[in-house]
Amino acid sequence: MAAKPLRDAGLQPERTALAWIRTGLALCANALLALRAGVIAQRTDEWVLGVVLLLLGAVVMAFGAARNARLAQGDVLAVPPAAMLGVVGGALLACLCGLMSLGLSR
Repeated sequence: MAAKPLRDAGLQPERTALAWIRTGLALCANALLALRAGVIAQRTDEWVLGVVLLLLGAVVMAFGAARNARLAQGDVLAVPPAAMLGVVGGALLACLCGLMSLGLSR
């Protein structure tokens, strides 16, 4: 019989999973601002980036929710590097959307 890996008795894994959900919400909020700015300024590139950012935010929130559900079952999880790269890409995309709405990237 294989020994089950020890699980951290603290709340750190749950806080980390909730942080993924908060990050996804922040990306979605930035996406909505980019969409609004793109529609008002009638800039197609800006609202397309907003849509992409909105989808990425939804994926990050879904990842956080799935991670939270797996942690509730007692699984020990490591964050895949691709997920971290996706969040970094989303943060950079949010910065680009902000610069575009300020008119600094033209």
